[in-house]
Amino acid sequence: MPETKSSRDEILDSIGEGLLTVDKNFKINFFNRAAEQITGFKREEVLNQFCKYVFKCELCESKCPIGLILESGNPLYDFRSNIEIKDGTRKPIKLNAAILKNDSDQPIGGVISFRDLSEIEAIKKDVSYAGNYFGIIGHGKTMQDVFRLIQEISESDATVLIQGESGT
Repeated sequence: MPETKSSRDEILDSIGEGLLTVDKNFKINFFNRAAEQITGFKREEVLNQFCKYVFKCELCESKCPIGLILESGNPLYDFRSNIEIKDGTRKPIKLNAAILKNDSDQPIGGVISFRDLSEIEAIKKDVSYAGNYFGIIGHGKTMQDVFRLIQEISESDATVLIQGESGT
C-alpha cells in the first residue's frame, strides 16, 4: 500500500527530534511537531520561509549546514549551533543534515533533524559550579562568583588573567 502524504506526515510528527526540510532555495517545506515545540514557531508560520530568516542561526552565512551538505555531497552529523526561537532568545541545538534527492538522483533540498541542548547546557553549568571548576576548588560564595565570572568571560576571545592567593 503506497504511503499518502498525511500518513508520512503523521510518522514524521511522531519523532521526538525536530525535523524540517528545505528546498534548493532554502525555503522550509516541512516542519514537524517536535520542531514546533523546540522553537515555539507553528508550522504555518515557517512554511515557505527562508530558514535563515526564521532561525537566524549563528552560522547561516558562513557554515550553513544545508549549504555544506549540498557542496560536499556528504551528510553532516552532530553539528552544534545556536538558533533564535520565537521569543527572541537563543537556543543551543545539535543537528544532523542530509541531502534530499529526486528519482533522478539530483539534489532537491535538504533535511535537518535537531535536538534541544538547553537542558544539557544548564546541567553542565550547574555541575561546573558545584565547587570544582577546571581544577580550581572553592566552595565559598566568593569562589562561586569567580566561577560564574569565568564562565561569562569564556565566551569572549580576550585573554584574561585571574590571580589570587593559593589556599585561602
